[in-house]
Amino acid sequence: MNNFKNYLIAQIKKLTSNKKNVWITGIVILILIISIGAWKVLSNKTPLDINSSIEEVSLGTDKTEHSQGEEKVTLVTDKTEYAQGESVKIDISNLTTKNIEYSPSFSPCCGGVFIDKKNSENVWKRIYTSIAEPRIGPSSSEERMNEGWLLLEPKIQIQIESDMLVQVEGSRIQAPAGIYRIGFRWYYSSSEDGNVSYSNEFMIEGDEKMSFNKQPTVSTNKLEYVQGEEIIIKIHNQGTPIFYQPNLCQPECCFAQKTINGRFRVVDISPCLSPPQAPPGVDFERIPSKIESGEEIIEILETNPEWEDEIEVGTYRLFFYYSRNEEMQDSHAVYSNEFTISQ
Repeated sequence: MNNFKNYLIAQIKKLTSNKKNVWITGIVILILIISIGAWKVLSNKTPLDINSSIEEVSLGTDKTEHSQGEEKVTLVTDKTEYAQGESVKIDISNLTTKNIEYSPSFSPCCGGVFIDKKNSENVWKRIYTSIAEPRIGPSSSEERMNEGWLLLEPKIQIQIESDMLVQVEGSRIQAPAGIYRIGFRWYYSSSEDGNVSYSNEFMIEGDEKMSFNKQPTVSTNKLEYVQGEEIIIKIHNQGTPIFYQPNLCQPECCFAQKTINGRFRVVDISPCLSPPQAPPGVDFERIPSKIESGEEIIEILETNPEWEDEIEVGTYRLFFYYSRNEEMQDSHAVYSNEFTISQ
């Protein structure tokens, strides 16, 4: 900087020796003053902190759920990771100082509880599934209101449960793998706009193409039998857990079909899947048996039982009813391979 200043002074002396260049001298002096002033400013200024210059941007959120320092309505799931077929339990807490109202029904548009799934573009999309009626705890003062609405008082917590069965092309199946959240729509009064609170995100693990869509398999140990041989039946569950009702050889569970006039017809035989052990006074026929994911069960069909009529010769196949949920709300069926019985 000193060299630059000395250079400018020398140029000024040279220019002022010629009176015709006096006006140029004034311009040069002005440049000198500006240059020296700028150098002093820059030499005394601290370095620019880029981070401190960025203004924080607060994204808009639901004030009833997220704003700091405000009371809110919270939703918390019992876990953050679930296997397909597991129920999801959600605790809902009214941490406000007022009563809140909500509908216990599930509806994506206007019900009290709904479920969102995050798609491949990280956008939440509403899905159709089912929510159990809220269970009223001993400390809850929930009261039924007009039109089936419920009242949740301040500082009270309830729990709801979803079996995570979703509607796909008219069938109820286990929700596929992915990231989900539970939404809760509530009101301070019917005259006010509704508020929405969301649970934490949670994951249902598994392959997107997988097990919820895989049927169990039913197979026999051979393809040809003679009367008197035992037929060993293997049921292998390669998907999520399934349930069936073993009703003592009734066709509600597994039964046989025989080819008659070129078509399979139900006949009066079926493998007797062993019923579960029921406690005294309980009808075991209403208790479904469970086959876990990856589990295999083996049953035996007698071809010459001590009945009035032994099993006839012919071509057969087996038919197995099962459900994806313990309440047997959905019904599916699968056939075995064909096999023959001869004399």
